[in-house]
Amino acid sequence: MAVSRSRSTPRLPFLGVFNNLRDDRKRMGHIHAEILGHDARRDLDERGRVILSDRLHGSCAVFRPSSGKVCPESLLQFVFGTLGAAVRIATDSGLKLSHQRFPSLFAYSCGLMRLVGQCRGALSNMRDAVIIGGGPAGLTAAIYLGRFRRDVLLIDSGESRAWRIPVSHNHPGFPGGIKGAELMERIKTQAAEYGATFRTGEVTELSRDAEGFSVSIDGQKIRSAFVLLATGVVDNDPKLPGVERAIERGLLRICPICDGYEIIGKKVGVIGGGAHAAREALFLRTYSDDVTLIHIREKSALTPDYRRLLREANVGLIESSLGRVTINNDVIEAFDLGGTEYRFQVIYSALGSRPQSQLALSLGAEANEQGCLTVTDHQQTSIDGLYAAGDLVRGLNQISVAQGEGAIAATEIHNRLAARGLRGC
Repeated sequence: MAVSRSRSTPRLPFLGVFNNLRDDRKRMGHIHAEILGHDARRDLDERGRVILSDRLHGSCAVFRPSSGKVCPESLLQFVFGTLGAAVRIATDSGLKLSHQRFPSLFAYSCGLMRLVGQCRGALSNMRDAVIIGGGPAGLTAAIYLGRFRRDVLLIDSGESRAWRIPVSHNHPGFPGGIKGAELMERIKTQAAEYGATFRTGEVTELSRDAEGFSVSIDGQKIRSAFVLLATGVVDNDPKLPGVERAIERGLLRICPICDGYEIIGKKVGVIGGGAHAAREALFLRTYSDDVTLIHIREKSALTPDYRRLLREANVGLIESSLGRVTINNDVIEAFDLGGTEYRFQVIYSALGSRPQSQLALSLGAEANEQGCLTVTDHQQTSIDGLYAAGDLVRGLNQISVAQGEGAIAATEIHNRLAARGLRGC
């Protein structure tokens, strides 16, 4: 049963193909078999790879017919089959494979186990890389590692702040702008196209031993040679009614570098405190002559030097806690600050953010005072084999920066695997 990349029946150098799957690509995505007593599925994707998945354990293995390699993408040892089936092992250039009727997909045979064992990681349960975080850095790294033919799993809690971006106008390639959610979906689709696998959940523990890392999620431990942290930061949102909706609609902004151009000439209020808020207010003078800093921290948090800089730049200063907020037609119209009502056309939050670096810190990774991880030029933390990219690392929190760092980390991981003699599959 020979195959090409066309819609004809596929040929598997190791496992054989079954007659009842011939020319039936629609059914291939829905065929079920009993493997080791668990409900399992066999898919043939558009790139000619056969996907075996164990739905109970969330594991799968990818078989690439063109290369004759088995690429493990699970923690389970790949002992396939139910009794009563026989599969004759062959090579790419060898004999055609025999088979028996479905549902006995794979036979338990020493020859099959030898072939599986030859693929590094299958019996050691070790993935090439696990990426924690599904923002721009993590997804970009997944694309690169997939294209390097690496066994990569991306774990995402679904909380990347890139999803909150109403429209990004400074990402290259989209002159009309693109919504953050749409951009993330596009990058994820691209990563999946090249073999990256995804799992939704929160990693609760990260540990390391001589062989690699253990990633704990939902009571399961996933083993990996390398780990890339792309967990980003969490914004310190102001305590305003409907703040999440306001950010999604662009009524409350959090990134002057991202969207300052869009507020040219408007009356701007900046909520924050201390040096960080002062710097953002000064930066926004690039776009508007009418900028006011609403300083909600104690007066001592704003040093005399910054007070002088604000005066010289004609930035207004209001020192007051946030009082009543007037909202009309789902728009923030006015603030009651110290008994006086102030109106702005644009509001920025400059309350900073919190790096999600707890997993790395639990291993003793070095970080700066703000909790951002210290990395090398190749994005490795002070823990060997542990990498970090994106907002978790540097202060310039931009999608393009995160993507570049994700690419650097992924390439370094691939090169280190190659140096160990482990080729992609």
